[in-house]
Amino acid sequence: MAQNNESKTLIVNYLGLQIGGIEAWISSLIRYSVKKGYRVIWLTTPSCQRDSMYKDISEDSRIEKIYTKRGWRWNPHKKIKFNDDESITMLSFELIDFMRAEKIRAYTKNVKSFNHYYILPHFTGNAYYPERYFKSSFFNGIWHKRLKKYAKILVEQDCIRAFAEKHLDSFEKNYEVEIKDKATKRLKRINSTENFNEDLARKRAEERKNEFIITTCARFDFPHKGYMLGLVDEFKTLKEQYSQLKLVIVGYGDGEKQLKEKIQALPQNVSNDIILTGALPPDKLLEQFKKSHLNVGLAGALLEGAKCGLPSLLVRHYSESCETYGYVSDVQGSFLKLEPGEDIKSYIKYAIEASDDDYIEISKKDYTTICNLNESDPEYIYKQTNNDNKSTICGLMKLQSRWLNLLCYIKKRFFKAKSYEEAEK
Repeated sequence: MAQNNESKTLIVNYLGLQIGGIEAWISSLIRYSVKKGYRVIWLTTPSCQRDSMYKDISEDSRIEKIYTKRGWRWNPHKKIKFNDDESITMLSFELIDFMRAEKIRAYTKNVKSFNHYYILPHFTGNAYYPERYFKSSFFNGIWHKRLKKYAKILVEQDCIRAFAEKHLDSFEKNYEVEIKDKATKRLKRINSTENFNEDLARKRAEERKNEFIITTCARFDFPHKGYMLGLVDEFKTLKEQYSQLKLVIVGYGDGEKQLKEKIQALPQNVSNDIILTGALPPDKLLEQFKKSHLNVGLAGALLEGAKCGLPSLLVRHYSESCETYGYVSDVQGSFLKLEPGEDIKSYIKYAIEASDDDYIEISKKDYTTICNLNESDPEYIYKQTNNDNKSTICGLMKLQSRWLNLLCYIKKRFFKAKSYEEAEK
């Protein structure tokens, strides 16, 4: 394969590109890399490629698709060929996926460099802490001990990056390691943000009395994104006072049936104004945000709405009541919160009843807060280097990681295993 002058290669070890903050960041990085002429390899499956919300990526012949499989197989795809002048950056987003992909680094010889990063996208969950698949304290303890040793290797080789510093804090606490200079290990935005649209903000403010659209976007992953169920309850109460209210829910997932049943149980005049759009591609989601008047959510979708100049309320993780910590411009500290929040109704009422100037001021403050939250640097990940380009999986760790992969597959496939967090809810 002909290489560009810089000979940079990106390997994305993430099967599906649907809606979500992880996917939005990955897709932006892929687009940037292709535009720069870098070699891009996407480890995916035929079905994930077909169902991707990012058709410009899934159908782009410049992006190499290497078909792989999750499951019990440890060597799930064909060997990838590299040239000796390539500087390779590989990204994995789950711990077992990282372990499996280290085989690529193990068989790759004589390239300029090979850096592999485990990107932490969340502060909890069995995908990122696989020992939590095992409810038995005995088996959980065994695997936690082994993964603690592996976590130390990853930290020593500087293989850990994250979407937020809280993700790094949680990894440190769980595996009793120390990650230094955490601020430098937080991913940067790929795209710069458009200027604040004063005319759009004014238009939103003026039309609120005739129509007020609340938009929320997330996977239907309950209880993690359980706030959606609580938002439906709050919408029912608010609809009695504000007839112009509409609720648009963007998303998909295993909890769709539960969400639909809750909506169908509402009075017809309420349920008629709750719209389930399903998953939306990024351009359609952007259109939805631009014609909305309030954004309710967490993680990536919350930030994307605020970047559109949309007043945005941060809500609580792992709660089926819809509790808020306020508009993003008022939030102190991390945006990843579990502690109890406040009743969201008063904040929604304010967005409806505030003067036009006050509404626009919230819009501008939330926009500015998000723009200042994380600087843009599309080359950030290419500037990073591991302390050692060799594979972290060798010897006994290779055997142990294969066993862990098999056991987790069995737990998920045959026992529908849930993490501690899910089981306790």
